[in-house]
Amino acid sequence: NSTIEHDKVRRKRAVDLFQRLEAVDWEALPKNAPGNRYYFLRSKGADKWECVWGSSGAEPPLPLQAIYYDLQALVKSSEEKM
Repeated sequence: NSTIEHDKVRRKRAVDLFQRLEAVDWEALPKNAPGNRYYFLRSKGADKWECVWGSSGAEPPLPLQAIYYDLQALVKSSEEKM
């Protein structure tokens, strides 16, 4: 496993992502429902949360999937600059 540090994220984008994450009802989400290919979002902050999905019937709500793909795009754009 390797970790890279991402370039600075514009404040407006960071605020938007955090607001969208705070709006998610974490209690209603599948906590651990991986499949052969799975996805996850995990917090390392004071408010710890995690959602793992991928098995059929365990899809999180579309807003959470959108956040996941937005974060993936952010990482990809950082990798392209390397």
